[in-house]
Amino acid sequence: GMNVVFNFKGKAGSKVVYDGMYESSFYLADKIAISMGIFYSFCGQSYKDVKQADITWSMKLGLQYLKIPLKFDFIKGKESENQLIYTIGFYAGYLTWYKEENNVVGPTTTTTMVTKGSTIISTYSVSGTAGSSIQYELQSKPYNSIDYGASLGVGMQKKISSGLFLKLMFIGQKGFADIKNKESQYSDGTNLYSYFGTNINTSIPHKNSSIGLTIGLKKTFEWTPAPKTEQKRWRI
Repeated sequence: GMNVVFNFKGKAGSKVVYDGMYESSFYLADKIAISMGIFYSFCGQSYKDVKQADITWSMKLGLQYLKIPLKFDFIKGKESENQLIYTIGFYAGYLTWYKEENNVVGPTTTTTMVTKGSTIISTYSVSGTAGSSIQYELQSKPYNSIDYGASLGVGMQKKISSGLFLKLMFIGQKGFADIKNKESQYSDGTNLYSYFGTNINTSIPHKNSSIGLTIGLKKTFEWTPAPKTEQKRWRI
């Protein structure tokens, strides 16, 4: 299935999330199932034209996560009709890639900082002149590797044929972890600097949250345990 999520979070910020996923379920009872899966999630946040003193600040952030969800599904209704589904669970995510671009425009200067992997490329230019670039080395990444949170959803499924259903779900996720590493520092080879020390959102925690629509096909397989065979003992 594919999950497209639109997320709006924080002052002057917006986020768009796209998930590619694989999920497998096991029925604990006739109307209760437990499911696990693997998600590869693309997240992003951006804001622009934010005024601070005599400068204008813009930012773009991209994050990619490998997520493993654990959910409990509660199904209501007959299989021959449209069935309601309620789901609740948790997820854990691992940050696999990130890129952040900050653009600061002053009265006569422009500074662009691109952070990716373990380096920062800073380009500084004065109006009417070509820019010069400096590379800094990160001592620790600005975003923590681990994310986790809860999920809650509601939806329905419609039977198409024997064991095959069309499934539509509204899913919300709320992250519990602050993904910002406030202790992150970078070096110019001589001195250390705080990564978030001059960021206008330094004091604001970064917690992932999303709400979206999932549409996919669900295939069920029935398994019947083999009957026990009676063992006879013969005496001679």
